Order: sequence, then structure tokens, then C-alpha cells
Amino acid sequence: MDKLNIITAVDNLYFDIKIGVSELERSVARTIRVSFKIYHDSCSACEDDDNKNYICYATISESLRIYCEIHEVKLLEYLCYQLYLLIKSQVGNNKVFIKVEKLRVQYRGMLFDASAEYSDL
Repeated sequence: MDKLNIITAVDNLYFDIKIGVSELERSVARTIRVSFKIYHDSCSACEDDDNKNYICYATISESLRIYCEIHEVKLLEYLCYQLYLLIKSQVGNNKVFIKVEKLRVQYRGMLFDASAEYSDL
């Protein structure tokens, strides 16, 4: 069979995490949005429909939720890379793309979303 090019994508996971540069900002958890893609080197699950041969995106999502629940971080970029490493530890040699968004940031009269992205593509 020809090499398969399949991507598993999980979009719009919402988690609460204590994130922010100042202690005051980190005193209350805020909602972030996480999306990630796994670029499969091969996909035996595509060929045999057996659940022992796949990467479980729900399990990965749960590990990201747990990380956010027990950690406190200052920088969005740091968080993005740590979540990338967590996904990588579960997907072997497959390539990963991740985007982490800090929602509704208020700063000096402005309101915006901020994001960090990381990939090994």
C-alpha cells in the first residue's frame, strides 16, 4: 500500500490554567484554547480499524488538561512548548503542530486574544 498522509486534528480544547507574568495575573485561573495536529508517519489504524493501532487523541487531550490543572506558568510561549513536549512523548516519531491561545487578554484599555504556535514540521 502507498504511504498514507493522514493528519489527526483536535481543535478548540478549552482549559483553565493560572497563566500570566505577574503574581496578580496568575492568582486566578483563566481559560486558554488549545488546538493540535498529529501528522502520522504511517497509519495502521487506517488499514485495519483496530483500536490497538491508533494514537488516542482523547488520551492526549486529557493529559493536556491535567498539565494545565496542576501547573502555573508565566509565559504563553513556555506553555505552548511544554504542551508540545507532552504530545510528542505520546506520538513517537510523528510530527506535531500545536497552537495555544490566551483568550480575552485585557491590557491598557485593549482587549485581544494572544497565541503561540509550535511545530516540528
